[in-house]
Amino acid sequence: MTDEDRAWVSVDTKLAPDELRAFCRDIERLLRLNPLLEVTSFVAEGGGFALVGALDGRPLATRASLAEDERGFSLAWEGLLKKATRLDIEPLPQGARLVIEDDYSGASEDERRTRLDEVDRSLLAWGQAIGGFLPRWRRWGGFGPWRWWTERFWLRMTPQGRRVARMIAWTTLAEFAVFLMVVAVMLAAE
Repeated sequence: MTDEDRAWVSVDTKLAPDELRAFCRDIERLLRLNPLLEVTSFVAEGGGFALVGALDGRPLATRASLAEDERGFSLAWEGLLKKATRLDIEPLPQGARLVIEDDYSGASEDERRTRLDEVDRSLLAWGQAIGGFLPRWRRWGGFGPWRWWTERFWLRMTPQGRRVARMIAWTTLAEFAVFLMVVAVMLAAE
């Protein structure tokens, strides 16, 4: 039996490796992109942070240390079944790849079975959210108002709040389009 117990997801981006590294340095933003992680408190502490919130509806309160090396970043979690999260940045011919790997090794087989409900099932959704966000970041990240809106307002909302706000915005846009069509038909009928 192997002691390795890992899960990973990779995200291909059009960002250059240095741009992707700079993006990943803001670990709070990166964690808030996870659509299944509700961050209620994020406090930077020296070389790490304290995180309070909910993951998949389960309460979560932990600390993590953050380290950067030539491959990317490493988060060492305290008190979780997940011991570490590795963020590797690999150059591609046209951009870079972000590989996010959760490491669950180090726990005994019995402990893994008893704490199975602590397994982070959000990894795939998180990778998809990052993959969907990075093209917008690449296009609009240099535009101050968009960046302010995204970092200070949008990502501070809960994932459910973002979904509801997005639904309201699309509904309002659809209502306005229907209103314009009705006005156009009325003007054409005259």
